[in-house]
Amino acid sequence: MIRKTVLALTVFSMSMSAFAINLNNTVWETNWNVMTFWQDGNQVTGEYMYDGGILTGTLSGDTLHGWWREYNNSSACGPENSWSGPLAFKFSIDGKSFTGDWGYCGKDPATLNYAGSGWTGTIKEGVVSYTQQECENAGRFWVNNKCSLVPIDSVITKDICERSGRFWCTDTCTMSPCNSTAVRNPISRRTISNANKSNIYKTSGEHFNLRGERVMDNRRGINIYVNQNGSGKTMVILQP
Repeated sequence: MIRKTVLALTVFSMSMSAFAINLNNTVWETNWNVMTFWQDGNQVTGEYMYDGGILTGTLSGDTLHGWWREYNNSSACGPENSWSGPLAFKFSIDGKSFTGDWGYCGKDPATLNYAGSGWTGTIKEGVVSYTQQECENAGRFWVNNKCSLVPIDSVITKDICERSGRFWCTDTCTMSPCNSTAVRNPISRRTISNANKSNIYKTSGEHFNLRGERVMDNRRGINIYVNQNGSGKTMVILQP
């Protein structure tokens, strides 16, 4: 009985570790062009180089369910009714490939086929960024050996931001809707939040909310907004 119990626990442990998939900063070849994932816990965001495509979702074991968005598709469903449709991916045991399905806003997410061929991909092992050719093929700019939405010394505008499928929130280009509490910054690879960015004004070089509380600090070129309301601090990290 003891040996069987130990064996069962070992098998269970191996099974659990097999599905401990880490998608963070990985690059994939997919049937919707090259794709990059970023992961924070079980929350995943990503972009794919087709029509300014981005996605968001929750990773549960070997499955990812969420939403996709493209510049030339209407956005009327998902979180804040800001996405173009649902998606569902199922990853292989080794985490190196996935199968999946997608639909437009009228599609019931529960009917998506995780084992389908509507959206498939294979990881580019050892790769953490796009190639120059992939970047330029998507209409972007190769700046300092990195893929950028804008040429060197240029500023991301609202039009450029939205054409990349992203959201324009308080003069900031983000990967999630403006009222989301946590999004992924594809440039600095750090978690940011768009909460508590309203009712902020600037005086004497510092930022305060309407209660007169200081809500901005600047560290290494990154603006950090902090909601100091006595119930903890909500950090908002903007792009450099």
